[in-house]
Amino acid sequence: MNRLLACLLFLLIFPEFSSAQRRILERAERAIFQFNYQEAREELKLYLTKNNNAEDNAYKMMTARVYGDPESPWYNPDSAYKIMMSIFYYPTTYDEKIDAVVCKSFEACEDTIRSRKEQYAGAILQREIDRHSVTGIENFIKRFSEHDELVEKAQTQLHEMEFQKAKKADKLLLYDQFIEKYPDADQVGEAYRAMETLKYERAVRRNTVRDYEQFLEDYPKTEYRAAVMDHIRDVRWAYCVKGNDVERYREFKTHYPNSIYQQSADSAIRELQWKQVRQVHESAYYRWYLREYPKDDHTAEANRLMHDTRWSEVQTADQLTEYEAFVREFPDSPQVRSAQARIEELKHESLSETPEDH
Repeated sequence: MNRLLACLLFLLIFPEFSSAQRRILERAERAIFQFNYQEAREELKLYLTKNNNAEDNAYKMMTARVYGDPESPWYNPDSAYKIMMSIFYYPTTYDEKIDAVVCKSFEACEDTIRSRKEQYAGAILQREIDRHSVTGIENFIKRFSEHDELVEKAQTQLHEMEFQKAKKADKLLLYDQFIEKYPDADQVGEAYRAMETLKYERAVRRNTVRDYEQFLEDYPKTEYRAAVMDHIRDVRWAYCVKGNDVERYREFKTHYPNSIYQQSADSAIRELQWKQVRQVHESAYYRWYLREYPKDDHTAEANRLMHDTRWSEVQTADQLTEYEAFVREFPDSPQVRSAQARIEELKHESLSETPEDH
């Protein structure tokens, strides 16, 4: 190993020691410089005893130098490399320069360097995953783009984190942003389905025909089609009820001939027509109503009112033909006697007036 570099590293990375420990390390250092590895080993054993058998970085550094120097009788580059890696291998604070020096000093192969970088990149990625840091993972992908497998893992994790964030918020905007940002993510299909559900729920909240029709236009093959069609029918029915107009009800019946509201529409039309007949209050209208609805809640009242209005109309007209028609139409009416009496009077008046006419 380059002895000057070793000294510099020693001074930079090791903490302060007691004076006794420092003297031992200085003696071991001099022994290594003088190629007296046996003495260096003895000093290191003494240091270990003074240090309560704790193999700290200072001890590891000196031991690695004993194993790493080709001039040493204990030369073992593999052992030296492993010791040095135990000192310098801090996965999230990887120093490529130190690693290169160590690898070169102990004749480590390129595969080992590559493996070290892969381990370091994996540690960095795991740290960002544990932190749930979207920014950290995005930076990782940019920084370690050459590590294909790790980048793929990072992208998968990033997609899942971003999708879960959108899913938790359950907002259309976040799903839309996710799809735009990660169009190839595995979760895109689920994001589209979530957006479809949110738009359906929005249409339900607004509850207008226009919003429902827009939803069907956006999602013609939606699983909510049947429900949307029912909502549209319900909104149109509510419109009919609010307007309470015969034509609206008839139009609704034409569009929805088998609707659950069919009976209600028929009842509403009948009530509106009965109201109109009552407002006009003429026998012809009552007669029409009874023809349209022969068995109805208003049948008895319609028959009574048709009779009464017809009798009033006959009396107002005061014509023989009108009284005779009334008697034929209502033979059981309590007004038949009055009608017949008036018929006789009118006939008598007619006979009395005949000579004068000649």
